[in-house]
Amino acid sequence: AGRHAGGFRGEADCRSRRRASISLLYPPRVTGGVFLIRRFLPSVVMVVALSSAAGLVRAGDSWPCFRGADGTGRALEVLPPGEGPLSLKLRWKRELGSGYSGLSLAEGVLVTVFAEGDRDVVVALDPGSGEEQWRHDLAPVYVGHDGSSNGSIATPAIADGRVFVLGSWGQLVALDVQTGAVLWRTHVVDDLGGEKPYYGFGGSPLIVGDTLVLPIGGKGGAVAGFDVATGEVRWRSVEDDISIGSPIVTQLAGRRQVVIMAVTTLVGLDPSDGTILWTFAHGGEQPNIMGALTQSALPVGKDRLFIKRDDSSTALVEVKAGEGGMKARDRKSKRLNSSHTHIY
Repeated sequence: AGRHAGGFRGEADCRSRRRASISLLYPPRVTGGVFLIRRFLPSVVMVVALSSAAGLVRAGDSWPCFRGADGTGRALEVLPPGEGPLSLKLRWKRELGSGYSGLSLAEGVLVTVFAEGDRDVVVALDPGSGEEQWRHDLAPVYVGHDGSSNGSIATPAIADGRVFVLGSWGQLVALDVQTGAVLWRTHVVDDLGGEKPYYGFGGSPLIVGDTLVLPIGGKGGAVAGFDVATGEVRWRSVEDDISIGSPIVTQLAGRRQVVIMAVTTLVGLDPSDGTILWTFAHGGEQPNIMGALTQSALPVGKDRLFIKRDDSSTALVEVKAGEGGMKARDRKSKRLNSSHTHIY
């Protein structure tokens, strides 16, 4: 379970884990197979990524952003060959401060965000040893409230030599993946008129080609597309309120597109210019839409998305292309007996 679609805050009322650690384990029968885990003490263990390789991580193995590159939360690596049951042995463990950011792994570094003292910090670690490679002072610590802990929410994204990080106060920064040097920065509230959600910004950055897609809220478009090289805003789109869910990129009706869950709608966007390809009024019932506010859509088969649209109901949405453009329809809805269950 995760806090929301951006990091590991459980769900909207579960920002309560007080300490965190990272553990690295490997199957002893397999050369270099590695599981990366971010663990929230005292009771929750979360597996974030699996890499395997000669050494510890093969070139090309990666988990570059929240839910992985395909947005499904699945590790696609094939289990190593061999007979008998797999077992795990602790390789290294490192204590961190509080926070809800997941782990991103690409280009030879493991990156996360957490609170340390009165600051939120970005840290890059060696995935083989856990040794710190660099750190960046992101912002004043985001202080938890209403049962939540201190720390940042969104999971970093890694692409083309850059690490993209969104702080809970609205700091958006691009860092050099090898050194942590600042390449560009902006503030989505102060500079762009974005609107901070109740628990802080938590939608994780999504990289599609040379565009960074990010929910920022506010008038003029609640979702923004940024030039990854400069941070310049290329487009803004979606006239709906957006909270802390993260966008995904997927193929629907023969077209690669960004999908994001808003307060009243599920929306498909062209990542190049923000054009709305289709909208679906998901029907989440007020005031019980906290489930929808924290969700990312989950691709489940050809042209279909599974969503949790409020605290106690789901929908299977199908997107098809026709003469009038793309349209989405509800294939099946179901009531649940759960409040803030996250979908994977």
